Amino acid sequence: GAVEMVKVLSKACEIIIADFVTHDKSTKNPLLLDLVAKLNSILSFICKIQLFPTESNNSNYGTREKQDLCEWRKFPVDSSWQDGSQRELSVRVYNLCIGNCISSYSGWSPNVFNRQVMHATMRTTKGPGYCGINVTGKLVNGLLDPCVESNLCQQWALLHKLLPTLPEIDVDAGLNIIKSKVWYNAALEKKQTTFADISIAGLGEDHGINLLVHFSNLCLMAAELEKDDLREVLITNACSVLFPMTQFCTNKLIWHSEIGRGMIPNEERNELEFITEESTPEDNAGIAPSPAKQSLPPLGKRPRQTSSPYKSQRPQLSNLHQNNTSTSLPKPSRVPMKPKLIAVPASMLFKEWTKDDSSFVEECNDKKSTDKTVLAMKNVDLEMKKLRECFTVHGLQKASIRVSFALLAVVEQKACHNPFLCLHQAAVFAGHGSKGGNNDIAFKAKIPQNQDECSPFDALLILGRAECLASIAFTDEAMYLCSYAVKTCHLHRDNKYEKYPWNGKWRVIGIQTYMVFEAINTSIENFLEEDVRKGALEAWSDEVLKEVKRCKADAVSMMKLHRRGRRRSDLAENTMDGGEEKTSILSEQVVLPDIDEHEESPHFLENEGDMYEQEDSLE
Repeated sequence: GAVEMVKVLSKACEIIIADFVTHDKSTKNPLLLDLVAKLNSILSFICKIQLFPTESNNSNYGTREKQDLCEWRKFPVDSSWQDGSQRELSVRVYNLCIGNCISSYSGWSPNVFNRQVMHATMRTTKGPGYCGINVTGKLVNGLLDPCVESNLCQQWALLHKLLPTLPEIDVDAGLNIIKSKVWYNAALEKKQTTFADISIAGLGEDHGINLLVHFSNLCLMAAELEKDDLREVLITNACSVLFPMTQFCTNKLIWHSEIGRGMIPNEERNELEFITEESTPEDNAGIAPSPAKQSLPPLGKRPRQTSSPYKSQRPQLSNLHQNNTSTSLPKPSRVPMKPKLIAVPASMLFKEWTKDDSSFVEECNDKKSTDKTVLAMKNVDLEMKKLRECFTVHGLQKASIRVSFALLAVVEQKACHNPFLCLHQAAVFAGHGSKGGNNDIAFKAKIPQNQDECSPFDALLILGRAECLASIAFTDEAMYLCSYAVKTCHLHRDNKYEKYPWNGKWRVIGIQTYMVFEAINTSIENFLEEDVRKGALEAWSDEVLKEVKRCKADAVSMMKLHRRGRRRSDLAENTMDGGEEKTSILSEQVVLPDIDEHEESPHFLENEGDMYEQEDSLE
């Protein structure tokens, strides 16, 4: 749709220009200037820039800095005459010229073309890739359509009439020199043969170039009939298109600007031959292979390489390493290791969550509840499809936030078959979203005003939103939600409050709280720096830290019981097999340390002697 719109606009401008040329000069002024003003607004919308308006009765011309265009007496001219919007227009012109010559690059990128921008905006291409630019000199130059080249020659002749002090430039001679180059003929031949039936400008870059060329032509035609400030704006707008495009196709330095000049460092030039997934060095005409690749022997004559040196060579390598200790890299400083996170699997948490819970079975059997859950999952599927269709980093980040929010909506349905897995995936997708900004809006929701009203299900949703907020760098909000859940869990664990019962679900909430607490601390260490990071980590209250310590003991206990049960089931299977060596393992006993008398024993659901509070990581 957008490509067709640009194509139609370009063709319409071509017809209008041909019609204006045939009319008398005195009848051009009102219609021509009105057309330039409308096209100015259209380009501002398409290119997402705010060009200076070109109305005859505009009172803002007095606020624009005056430029003496008569000072342009030699090439290259200065670029100080450009304002911010005109520079952005020149960047779009240059990028469209690049996109018209490289099959895997989007010419509508707002950033000046370089290797990083090219890879960030790369689009998928089928078959061999095409590259019709030359980067071996100081300037990047490439192929343009012959009609565009002819139009540029005509516009330079008109510009010399408007600015008599501007030196003559022979565009035709520059084009003939470029067309005699080896890279140009190789690229042109490939375009006329291999890519004769394939569109290189897949996003309509060729139509965008035609539209901009017609815009500069109309600006010069209107400037011929105007005076003073408006004439200056029209000429500079036209030159913002004419200069980068002429420089691109003639390899002549027209102006002092970084656009199209020195944007690719020498060490990156040879890497451009890998701009397409299935391209070969022959596919990228005009790009010389690196010297290292030229010196390699043919593939069939190369010695077979192994993943490690032969045993006979290893002593020699070790001696060589000892003899060259002066040139070896410095040993990295030792970083203190953090305690290992006790990550309890979602399946174990869900098993404990639904144990002796008849309400979950009722929810799963309720057709109304299951229908809502199915609808929520369909929404997740829809957002995932939209995410797979993204082809820009910004679009991918926004889609990831929407997928995360859709997964939280699934957890809100009590018939969800595994809310813990959904919460984990929601945090993962949120981590792929852009950090900061207003991305926290999707995860804002009302929490119970009193902790008496907070159920385990409410606490689970609060923790899920807290982990998602931590993933997108909203650490303060995540700490608040996590602290709310920790304090609620403490009320249910403490024996002093009989109206707050302690059961298996609250034990699971405690374990989930511990894991979210560690995730928030990790985000603080990743996103914040030095004193701010230290202050954020010290912001946890003593009450919260003490309860998290108990929650960690719950996690240790659950993992120990899981390991013991798994070991007993393995031993039972070995006993049934009748092997003597296998049955001898039954004599082994699992020795668990006793609870420290000086530490407060955590309140567990079941009074088992092997449940204890331990600060060390699992064995």
